[in-house]
Amino acid sequence: MCGNIRSSVRLLTNSALLRLGAYRERPLSNSSNVFRRKRLIAGTLEFLKWTPEDLKAWRGRLGMTQAAAADALGISRRSYIDREKPEARISRETVLACLYLEQQVGTG
Repeated sequence: MCGNIRSSVRLLTNSALLRLGAYRERPLSNSSNVFRRKRLIAGTLEFLKWTPEDLKAWRGRLGMTQAAAADALGISRRSYIDREKPEARISRETVLACLYLEQQVGTG
């Protein structure tokens, strides 16, 4: 399941950037558009910065235990618990996986 989520996260990254307007299929022609694109991408990356409190809130929205959340993300329970500690840093991959799972629960 872990490999499946990781490949889905890579696809979701481009999909999320497209939805947020931070990624364009066609090349941009002038420098103001390039600057605008960089600013949008920076905003998107800022959006993907989560704190351990954000991770706990995500788990709460889905009504999951720590063990269920760890299983859904394809990581060990201990690893998940470490990510909820106040000093933890949450990777973008984890954030995207969480957003992907939340989307699947919402559409399922």
